[in-house]
This record gives sequence, structure tokens and C-alpha cells, in this order.
Amino acid sequence: MDSTKIPVWLDCDPGHDDAMAIILAAYNPKLKLLGISTTHGNAPVEHTTKNACKLIYTCGIEGVEIVRGAGEAICHQPTERVSEMIHGYDGLGTKNNQKFPETTVEPLKVNPYVYMSEKILASPEKVKVIATGNLTNIAILIKSFPEVKANIHSIVFMGGAIDFGNVSPAAEANIFNDPEAADIICHSGLEVVMVPLEVTHTVLVNAEIIKKIEGMNSKFANLCVGLLQFFTDSYRDVFNFEYPPLHDPCAVAYCFAPEIFEVKFCNTRIERVSDSTRGRTVCDLYGVTKLPKNVHVTTKIDVPKFWEYMLAALEVANSRSRME
Repeated sequence: MDSTKIPVWLDCDPGHDDAMAIILAAYNPKLKLLGISTTHGNAPVEHTTKNACKLIYTCGIEGVEIVRGAGEAICHQPTERVSEMIHGYDGLGTKNNQKFPETTVEPLKVNPYVYMSEKILASPEKVKVIATGNLTNIAILIKSFPEVKANIHSIVFMGGAIDFGNVSPAAEANIFNDPEAADIICHSGLEVVMVPLEVTHTVLVNAEIIKKIEGMNSKFANLCVGLLQFFTDSYRDVFNFEYPPLHDPCAVAYCFAPEIFEVKFCNTRIERVSDSTRGRTVCDLYGVTKLPKNVHVTTKIDVPKFWEYMLAALEVANSRSRME
């Protein structure tokens, strides 16, 4: 392994924004992507796993294995909310019938948690674990193999909200889907970083961004535009957003460019009981509870700098794509 690169493991539920997170994790020059695990969330795990395989193949990503993880939450499966309306039935709906090429990539037929633990423990440098879906897999990993914690630098997750949620007034989807898992992570004793809606809702796929991707002038670029335009339509129809937020790559960006974020270290608890506020991330930004600080909550991102990194990674993916 290149010792100058930061080793990362990506746990995701592709998902349009997860697709961009995979590209950024694979093609940012500061990162070494050790592997990808999939989970339920934006679509059932059967679909999210197929989507990860399609993306790895389409983007020409080499040397990265995929393992299929949890298909349901640790305690119970919540009622579906808006995922299919946002991402389509399979998680990667496209505009104008853009198609992925047929892929030969398949997930490994292994126990995902054994594999994840082996990869993390084998890393010469401590690993940053990125979670862009619900936290089921990561919670199972550290409970089943607590020895991996010694070689985890931090867990950076996209999820939660300081104020309002997106699947209920109180809860963001990734936390709502498995609040028990989120509670395990937040009280793991590890360095935990939360990238909430307040940050990701500022990173918008606006017309200027679409124009820059179109400028790559390739079948791959057309596919990316089709994905993002489907995402745009969904966010307009469901949330009345003019442009959609690109949530998940923000968590990837934190791993190699924490300086572009503003962060508040505070006590953060996960509501797991109440029907009306289940999945709420209770962030004590002002320290009024006097409880121990456990989560680094990001509150702001340098949006232009983020897009520099994201567009650069897309350029590399475009140059290596298997789309003819």
C-alpha cells in the first residue's frame, strides 16, 4: 500500500449520491479505497449491491472488492418512507433511459464482517471508515470484532440533522433506518464525525455543475448527467428543491480535506424510543447537558472547494470508464 495515501473503507447503499461517493473515494489521489460494503437503505440490499458492482465496473475501478452486508436493521425494519421516490425502485434511476453497461463484477461470497475486519486489521495505517448509508454494518462489525477498533482511525458518517429531518420532522433517513446502530457508533469510544443535512444541503448539483459534467462529452458523462437529472427531478417533486443536494461525497471529502469543514465537538445522542422522534440526532452544540463530548458534528463546508475535488474525480472516472 502507498503509505502516502489514507486508507478508507466505504460502507454505502447506492443511491445516486453514493455513486458519486464511490467515485470520489476511488479517484481522489489522497485516498486508498480498501473495499466497499453494501447495506439496505436507498433500496433493498440486493439492489444496492448490484448497483455497487455496476458502478465499479463502469467507472473502471480496479482492485476494490465488494461485500454484501445487512439487509435489515439490527432491531427492526422501519416503515419505508421516501427512498424509492428519490432514487427509483432499484436505487439508481436515470433520466432518458440512460443505461449502465453489462458488468462482470460480482460481490465476494464471504462473510462480510470477517472480510471487513481482516482488511482493516491488515492495514499498516489506521483506517478511516466512511458510512454513507445506515450504520448497521459498521455497528455489527465493531460489536462482532471489537479488536478492529484498535486499527480504526475514525468513523465518518453522512447522516443525522441538527434541526429538521428528511424522512420525518425529526429524523434523517440513514439514522431513522437504524437508530440502534447509530447509537452504537456514537458511543463506540472511537473518533466519530457526523456530516448532517445542514452541511450536505449546501452542496447542490446546480445547472453550472451539470454543464461542467456535460462538457466531458462522453457516454460516461451522459450517464452521470442522466443519474443527476433523475435525482434533480426527484428532489423537486418530493422536497420542492430547485437543485438536489449531493449528500454522501461530503463524508468522503472530510477524510482527505477536513480543513474545508467547520466542526463542533459535542455530546450527541440518538433517540431510539419515541414514535414521533425516533432517529433524531440530539446534538448538544452549546454544552447545556454537560454530558461527555462524543461526536465531531460538521456545521459548514467550503462548497466551491468540494466541487473542485468532486469534478476532478469525475474526470478520472471518465478517462477510465468502460463505456465506449
